[in-house]
Amino acid sequence: MNAAVALPDRQAASASWDNTIKVWNLNTTKSVCTLKGHTDRVNSVAALPDKRIISCSDDNTLKIWSWETAQELLSLKGNTRCIFAVAVTPDGKRAIACLSDQTLKVWSLETLKEVAYSDRTY
Repeated sequence: MNAAVALPDRQAASASWDNTIKVWNLNTTKSVCTLKGHTDRVNSVAALPDKRIISCSDDNTLKIWSWETAQELLSLKGNTRCIFAVAVTPDGKRAIACLSDQTLKVWSLETLKEVAYSDRTY
């Protein structure tokens, strides 16, 4: 599991094996909110440039959240395997997911469609 520390206002988000994501205030080291929606452990989170977070889970989904409202905005489905890690391109337009079957999927965060797939890459 990992944490994304690139949130505005000295906030950080952490993935958790209790199926949640926690947003932390780095000044006070206290939890600001808990994001609930995954049905299995959360493996990775990444910050998007517009105050959103993307997460991946053993429930085979990528979810996009508003960390300000603590709401799930959407869920990207269509993966048939657990997702171990997620990263976002610097412009925030694509998400790259590493799946448990050693494949990569690239999702457009503008169209919410899978735009590339790489078989057995890692």
